[in-house]
Amino acid sequence: MKKYRLTNNTIVYEGRTLYQIEALITIYPYDDEEDNYWDPPIVEEGSLGGYIESENNLSHIGKAWIRDNAKVLGNSKVLDNAMVSENAIVRDNAMLIHNATASGNAIVCEDSSVENNSSVYGDAMILGASTICGDSDILDKSKICDSSIENSIIFDDAIIENSGIVNGHIGKHAHIRSYKDVISISYSGFLKLNLTAYKTEDNVYIATESYPNHVRVLESKNFFNFLYDYEKRILDKKFEVKNKNFLNFLYDYGKRILDKKFEVKNKNIAYMLDNINSILKTSSNIEDKIIFNFLMAVFLSFQELLEDKIYQ
Repeated sequence: MKKYRLTNNTIVYEGRTLYQIEALITIYPYDDEEDNYWDPPIVEEGSLGGYIESENNLSHIGKAWIRDNAKVLGNSKVLDNAMVSENAIVRDNAMLIHNATASGNAIVCEDSSVENNSSVYGDAMILGASTICGDSDILDKSKICDSSIENSIIFDDAIIENSGIVNGHIGKHAHIRSYKDVISISYSGFLKLNLTAYKTEDNVYIATESYPNHVRVLESKNFFNFLYDYEKRILDKKFEVKNKNFLNFLYDYGKRILDKKFEVKNKNIAYMLDNINSILKTSSNIEDKIIFNFLMAVFLSFQELLEDKIYQ
């Protein structure tokens, strides 16, 4: 059974004739009738939708729909429960599947796909053979090209090329050209912590931290300056004074490497870490332990980055 038809309302977009669609049935958000009592239909029978070039662009199966002034053309497809709305454009061989959405002035094109519960909106562009999946949000003026983005938030004027991002929060002035230009570390448990450091056009790393519904951007010439500030804001009055030496150590460690004066004299590191760990074992504060483990993961990851001379 068809859920829409092509009307005689047409527009010409980039030399192609697109047809406005009309719903032949009412499409509800849920399969269970009782659940639909609280939410309005996705579209009601007889309502006009957006524009497509042919019926190959929008599946008759599932709850997928195109509304407003949105356009889907070429060999692109909108399947499952995906939604294209407002002024969004899906073109070429691009695909929106599962519960993905494209809205605002977003463009999804070439061989890209937006999947799962991901959303592309604002003036964002998805190009090349990119895959946006998981619970990702691509927004503002960000641009993704030939990259895989999973469970991440890409915002502001970020540009990501030829990379793979997982659990990242990347924005302001980011210009990532390879996987070596970004690192993201996450902890999900009693607390949700996420730390991402990435490269910008000016080779300055910016770190972001995320908690539920919160993303904060902090600019820093190097990641260890950020850690130092992080310690002041987050760990203040939680660790004993001697434990704060760990963050001071990270700060100095980073400075020495950046100044090319670093020498391998790290036999005391294990002792320092064991000492902090032993103190924390007697602590009843779970949050302290989680933050410490999280910072250890940050340290170990960035130690490798620094030794690879990615920081300039």
